[in-house]
Amino acid sequence: GMGGLSSKEFEYFLKLCSISFIHLRRQSNIIINAFSLLVHSDLGEISAEPDKAVRKLEENFRLDLNDSEAQSHLMNLIFESINAVFSSVVETIHKIAQIIRR
Repeated sequence: GMGGLSSKEFEYFLKLCSISFIHLRRQSNIIINAFSLLVHSDLGEISAEPDKAVRKLEENFRLDLNDSEAQSHLMNLIFESINAVFSSVVETIHKIAQIIRR
């Protein structure tokens, strides 16, 4: 793993995520245009609701935020995801413990 949430490795991971997200946002027009070309493909959800798929991509870039706000938003998403996974793991361990006790 990365050594936990307070490790240098995790800190480096967060830094790389942040830098990558900002670079992708700066190229969002190219990415969105390329993605828009896929709406005529047979790629499941993209071709089923092409406008919705493109809108969702635009929303995920959070172009309404400046870089600093976008970085904060990304960090919040990462930590929300960590908490969601951790809660799920705790719940699963609890269920296993109940089964073992029976």
